[in-house]
Amino acid sequence: PTNLVHPVLMGNLMRTLIVSWDDVVRRIPIAFTDDGRSLCPVCGVEGGEESHVWAYKGQDGIWVGSPSFDICPECGTLFGDSDIPAPGESIEDSWSVLRTRYLIEKHWSENARRRIRENLGIDV
Repeated sequence: PTNLVHPVLMGNLMRTLIVSWDDVVRRIPIAFTDDGRSLCPVCGVEGGEESHVWAYKGQDGIWVGSPSFDICPECGTLFGDSDIPAPGESIEDSWSVLRTRYLIEKHWSENARRRIRENLGIDV
């Protein structure tokens, strides 16, 4: 797997991770903080340094695109399970649906919406 890194999002980095499931290769955009912590693509909360979301740091220190099967402590997304898209949909579509469910559970709180805007660059 390859990581393509380019800056976006108010100081965060967006890494496009190459992953494969169901015999289809996909590019998945994952936001990271400047210090290497991945951001949940659903709610924008910071993950750990070694693994979170759809990436883990390999033995050589390179980020590898693969489902971590970690659970986001904020929104409860199980990466590689609850965010797998339906046929014909993208993973971003799945994240959008999960994000809406999360915001409904949080009663569209300003704190949750601000974190999504600031960390993911998504206006909700």
